[in-house]
Amino acid sequence: MFGLFKNKPAPPAEYKQQAMSAFEGVRAAAAQVSEHLGALSELFAAELQEYMQVQVRRICLLAAACVLLAGAYLVACALLSVVLQLWLGWIGALSTVLVLHLLGACVLILLAGKYGRMPFAPATIQELKNDKQCLALMIKPDANKP
Repeated sequence: MFGLFKNKPAPPAEYKQQAMSAFEGVRAAAAQVSEHLGALSELFAAELQEYMQVQVRRICLLAAACVLLAGAYLVACALLSVVLQLWLGWIGALSTVLVLHLLGACVLILLAGKYGRMPFAPATIQELKNDKQCLALMIKPDANKP
């Protein structure tokens, strides 16, 4: 079995040179891919940080709205009790507090809704789409070749 390989001539030097140049090409391409992935990861990290800052603000506003809505509920309950028991008196003060709580909650909910319309990592997604198109063009068979 090993006798098959004994009489085989050594490959010419040009094959070795072609193999080395192909290896260098692959190594250069791998370095470029690594550099590109590093740039994409930096872009994604920056966009993720910006996205998280907006989401933290949004959550804080929603939490404040929930607190104000809970306060509005308590005031509404107190107002109902006063109206049923006294018919007049402190109703004006309690209803003013109720209206202020409801208006504050509405403003905070509207502000939180404004922050919720931000897209997630738009530049990174666009770069990935560009990469996909480039790869599709590179892989597409050339129509001029026989």
